[in-house]
Amino acid sequence: MASLPGCSRRLICGSPLRGLLPLVFLLLLGSTERSSAQFTFTALEGISAARAMAVDSLGSDAELVMIATLGEIDLQGFALSFDLETGEAMAWIYFFRSDTSSDLFSVAVIRLFGFQAFSAGALPIPATALLQPVTTSGTYADSDRMVTRLHADQTYTRYMADLPGSLPSFITLGEFLPDGLPLPAEFPLAQALWTVSFSGAGDSSMTCFVGAESGTTFCLRQPEFLSVDDGSGYRGSRRLAGTGPNPVEEELTISIDGRGTPGGSRAQLRLYNSLGQQVADFNREAAEAFTAGRTTTLRFDRRHLPSGTYHLLLSTPDGTERVALVML
Repeated sequence: MASLPGCSRRLICGSPLRGLLPLVFLLLLGSTERSSAQFTFTALEGISAARAMAVDSLGSDAELVMIATLGEIDLQGFALSFDLETGEAMAWIYFFRSDTSSDLFSVAVIRLFGFQAFSAGALPIPATALLQPVTTSGTYADSDRMVTRLHADQTYTRYMADLPGSLPSFITLGEFLPDGLPLPAEFPLAQALWTVSFSGAGDSSMTCFVGAESGTTFCLRQPEFLSVDDGSGYRGSRRLAGTGPNPVEEELTISIDGRGTPGGSRAQLRLYNSLGQQVADFNREAAEAFTAGRTTTLRFDRRHLPSGTYHLLLSTPDGTERVALVML
């Protein structure tokens, strides 16, 4: 479960939402059925409240470009989660842009005796042409309809059978696609696309895509080369024990312990996204650390990377060590 110690998550901290959260969660301490029925909602149900705040802040040309929520988060001892059966969550984040703003404007919405919207602050990524206005009129544009398509996908059902109770790390709806996305050639791309990413348990992860108009679904389980030991059976000492923070908001600090590994000049350190695509490498720094037999600290600005689950892989003569990371 992703944790939110103190006030580290920009989407919530520094806004009026933080002050209301204790009251919200006290009200949620009743039965699970009561909590779910009264306080969870689907992605499209919160748009009106979010749009009203965006128009007040950005102007009448505010355009919705993305909807997101986290699958599971521990907020100061209170568990928030996305319901894979109903498609509902306790909070959704809506992202807007306008011609007059260079940054995305984000709005957090909760349901407390009606829908409440709170400014979540400007995100450190530009509102580029890669983020197109989201069309929400599709048959499967709402999250409750989207999960019905997931349940019909064989890869998804096998994954859930292998890892019962798994929750996604994040869920997004948008009309942007990264280069090299391994979707089938017949997948209709001219529509908003749901992305549901699972970090899984152990070494297993999966990313599912659902077309908001067509309902076309494609799920891709973690590539085999990422299925390496997570450190519990690693033959040598832990070499990436100081890596963090996790989740990562802006900067990732990577601490490499290069002491006592013969042949360390062959060390490789790479960062992969959940689809198995390499997005960065630190091979030179890792080789230097192991050759010199010292501890090295690197700082990586990840703000150009989209949110999601990533894997940091370190290969040395001792074996391969993996650290799973969530980028906000």
